[in-house]
Amino acid sequence: MTGELNRRVTIKTWTTTQDAGGGSTATESASYSLWAKVENRTGRAVNPNGQLTWDYDYKITVRYEASREIKSNMTVLYDSKKLKIESVSFDEEGRTKFQVLRCSAVDNDV
Repeated sequence: MTGELNRRVTIKTWTTTQDAGGGSTATESASYSLWAKVENRTGRAVNPNGQLTWDYDYKITVRYEASREIKSNMTVLYDSKKLKIESVSFDEEGRTKFQVLRCSAVDNDV
């Protein structure tokens, strides 16, 4: 599995702060890059609110690091797309532990 981690992804952590108008603003608080295996890209056309968009799903596998555990409130930057992490699970291969991220992205360019 380790040899299949051949794509660079960036994990971003966000902090929400309240702005002067009482609304909330998300600000990037940290980011770091990892080698990953990116697979199972599927796509389908959806038509919410009368505007055609494409919905994509990704399965991203990264090596688990206890000091930088990935959570579902983070985002992934891959191939110039911001991906929302929908779920995080763990997979083990021998003594090596991996995190499997199921992510989604919406592309408005039809």
